[in-house]
Amino acid sequence: MTFPIINISTEKWNDDDILDYILFSNLIYTDKKSIFDKYYRNKMFCDCDGKIFRVNGLEKPKERWRNWLKFLPGIYKCEIKFEPTQKKMTVNELRNYFLNGISDLTKNDYTEEWILDIKNAANHSELINGKQKNSG
Repeated sequence: MTFPIINISTEKWNDDDILDYILFSNLIYTDKKSIFDKYYRNKMFCDCDGKIFRVNGLEKPKERWRNWLKFLPGIYKCEIKFEPTQKKMTVNELRNYFLNGISDLTKNDYTEEWILDIKNAANHSELINGKQKNSG
């Protein structure tokens, strides 16, 4: 699995949840059932190579000290468990998924720029992670 990955199970995107659709690792910092059920349980994710994975569980931290210090930000890390589906998504299928999702969001300068970036993306990684701009 090549991160970042995008949740492709969500049919209608929501401005408030947009950052929850992309994962940059398999770790989350909560074990709340309501959050896991809403964003992860049995959801399908596409990685930067076009491979599709399904979430099949959440593993809580084994170290006791993480439980004791759970109240501190970034300490309590749960691992999302994925299983490969043996399916792939083409670049154009993922591009269309993004364009459909963006069409559900509030229109502004950012979404217009994002649509252009999606249309110009050459591969799965550029679709999910954006094209890395040269700083100089």
